[in-house]
Parts: sequence; C-alpha cells; structure tokens
Amino acid sequence: MRSTEVFTYDVTAKAGFDYTDASRTLIFNEGQRTATFELFIHDLDTVPEGIETLRLEMRDLVGTLRGEIDVATVFIEDDDGN
Repeated sequence: MRSTEVFTYDVTAKAGFDYTDASRTLIFNEGQRTATFELFIHDLDTVPEGIETLRLEMRDLVGTLRGEIDVATVFIEDDDGN
C-alpha cells in the first residue's frame, strides 16, 4: 500500500472563499497508479477577479518512486459577475 499527504495552498485563490481546503491523505492500493479527490470551487464572488490559482502539494510519499510529480497548480477560471 502507498499513501501521500495532499495539501492545498493559497496562491491568488483563498481557501474558504474561492475553494474548500482539500488537504487529506490519499491511499493507493497495490497496483493502483492513480487516485482522485474532489476540490469544491465556490461561486461567491460578484466582482470580476480574473483567473485565480491555488497549489496542491503531496508530501510524505510512502512506498512511491522518487521523481514523480509532487506539486500541481490549479487554475480557477473567472465567472464572477455572471
């Protein structure tokens, strides 16, 4: 079994306002190469802000190969004021 801790970090998007913090542990069963989880995007803004970003980071990789991608940027497209 493999696992990793996934954390969300604000860049220009703000947790609790633009998205719900999705930090958690992902478990990979034997032979499983991918895992998914939901990231809830909020539609609370009424003023146009442009594209906002947040960062996903995986840490404490247990049983995984070194060199795998461990950081990703999430882009939230602007639909404010619509």
